[in-house]
Amino acid sequence: KSGKWSFIDKNGNFTINLQFSFVTDFYDGLALVKIGDDSGKWGYIDTKGKLATGRLYEEANHFSEGLAGVNLGTKNDPNWVYVNTIGEVAIKISSIFQKKYRWGYVHPFKEGIGKVVFIQNSDSRKWARRMINRKAEILFSDDLFVDDSEFNEGLAKTNIGQYPNRIYGFYDRNGKVIIPPQFDDVSNFKNGFAIFRIGDENTGRLGFIDRTGKIVVNPVFKVEHGILNLTVFEFTEGLAAVKVSSEKGDLWGYIQAPNDNK
Repeated sequence: KSGKWSFIDKNGNFTINLQFSFVTDFYDGLALVKIGDDSGKWGYIDTKGKLATGRLYEEANHFSEGLAGVNLGTKNDPNWVYVNTIGEVAIKISSIFQKKYRWGYVHPFKEGIGKVVFIQNSDSRKWARRMINRKAEILFSDDLFVDDSEFNEGLAKTNIGQYPNRIYGFYDRNGKVIIPPQFDDVSNFKNGFAIFRIGDENTGRLGFIDRTGKIVVNPVFKVEHGILNLTVFEFTEGLAAVKVSSEKGDLWGYIQAPNDNK
């Protein structure tokens, strides 16, 4: 709890003094660091350890696609904006929900789309999530539920229903539902496939769908502890790691990505 973070090079040499209470990886040439204890503030450093944007922030997230979300206000009275890598305000979002909602958070941009989050004034348990473009324009209609997800390979998760009866699908960058909600859980797409779950968090089964929603690997893999990627991992370079359990124990192996040409 009282330790400090820093960075080393490939030879194990410290490149930046050991001084930060938290650090992230480098994104767009900058790393997000926390200076001070629990009440400390956040900033961005370059690979030489120099403060890049010229100031510290109450809250912030890492850079992505040349932008980072930072809170120019306080935790109790937030004012979230996106800044560029030299600290200039690049996107300023005026809350279209000011009478009913207050600022909650902003997420990093992914595939040209960011996500802003507002909290309902009358009930802090209720949130409103909206996707925006780089012009700060709100994307998609209100009836499209923006899940707590991001775009991957041009698709993002959406869902309908209330937990524990919520079901998931995907919509594209135009706000069109491409895969109607029908699965009990899904992962983001990676290398053309997404993991889906049929059944509950404890006894369900996992399989894979392609970008059209077609089941390409039947749900035969067991869920463990409700964690989607524990026994089935995403496809990478044409292979996905899977675990098969039996009375004799657990065995790991690899399955090959489906190919319509085979």
